[in-house]
Amino acid sequence: MKKQFEDYIKILETHKFQETYRHLIRIMTRLKANFPQEYLTGQLSLGYLDYTYFPFQNAYLKERQLRFGLVLNHRKLQIELWLMGRNQQVYHRYWQFFQYSTYNQNKPKPQYALLEAKLMAIDELLDEQKLLQMTVALASDIEKQLALYVDNFMTFPLAIQSKIAFKPYSVDEIGMSKAKIIVFEDMVLKISQDDQEARREYEMLIWLKDHLPVPKVLAFEVQDDRCYLLMEKAKGEIACSDELMRQPKRLTQILAASLKQMWQVDITNCPYTHTLKEHLAAATYQVENQLYDLDNVEPETFGENGFENPKALLEWLKVPGFEEDLVFSHGDFCLPNIFIQDGKLSSLIDLGQAGIADKYQDIALCYRSLSHNFSGKYTEVSYPDFDAMALFEALGIEPDMKKLKYYILLDELF
Repeated sequence: MKKQFEDYIKILETHKFQETYRHLIRIMTRLKANFPQEYLTGQLSLGYLDYTYFPFQNAYLKERQLRFGLVLNHRKLQIELWLMGRNQQVYHRYWQFFQYSTYNQNKPKPQYALLEAKLMAIDELLDEQKLLQMTVALASDIEKQLALYVDNFMTFPLAIQSKIAFKPYSVDEIGMSKAKIIVFEDMVLKISQDDQEARREYEMLIWLKDHLPVPKVLAFEVQDDRCYLLMEKAKGEIACSDELMRQPKRLTQILAASLKQMWQVDITNCPYTHTLKEHLAAATYQVENQLYDLDNVEPETFGENGFENPKALLEWLKVPGFEEDLVFSHGDFCLPNIFIQDGKLSSLIDLGQAGIADKYQDIALCYRSLSHNFSGKYTEVSYPDFDAMALFEALGIEPDMKKLKYYILLDELF
């Protein structure tokens, strides 16, 4: 120990250590004193010739038990910005997400912080005000990432977080799905209530991968009554795009070919059936529990020229009066669920109702979707002089108006 003390004294005497140290501490003291008032600063911690720093935070960070630190790294002689948790428990909770940050890529795990970013070397520090501006700008950028990614994604299952963390995204508003759809550059995350339909979609995607063009499943997790389905982004162009809608004949021909392609799928080992027996049982449950949505039904379904109420419609549906022609059915074959590339079907999505069903399950909903999209019901952009009956011409069959009406009315209860 005596030798260590002697070395310490020698360093102080020969390298003007004290003068340099005081200069560095004065820099940090001034930075703290002049720090922008939008943040509340904490006490300057001198450290042990390793790190000298002071914390700063605002209400947003405080609510999340986080704080920044403006740090003088003595060993590297540079000023750094750290994001830190209030304690080890907070640190570990946030690290599960921040380990995927660009600030931590190809770097060893920080010992004390969630992220460490170099601001400036000490020998480059000519303008302390400029350094403070850089600090606030970087802190603001990190806060935006917190709000955009961490606030939204940190509660997701870890297997999902690891694949989507800090990747640019948008929320998809197309279609009528009750699920939350988050779209990334090459992936889509669908978050649904944990129910039979959500699990069915996952299982059908797995089963269909060798039968039809569907997105590849990247991860599927269930947590807190939510299903998280992460899949590759659907290839091609959505069938209700303006470009395709301006080519009605071509579009209906592609849709007809897609229906025929689905009908060719061998249904021997299909894991789900959606025959009238199951469909009517589900419709009965919907009516008994008043789960139907009357705001989205066709105007003529109920009222003076329609059915008195959903119960009356259900009673009518219980006597279909036709034989089923069972094939593989998408279950919701509407334009937003169909993608097209190079003039053919390139991807099917939203397969939570897929299984074995009558051909008209898909024909009817496709017919209705064509009518609605071409009339401008959803976008207020109409494409005149189109008759959805062209679908039957493209299919090469005579329309069964009884079945067409039946399956459209059946869907009104869901």
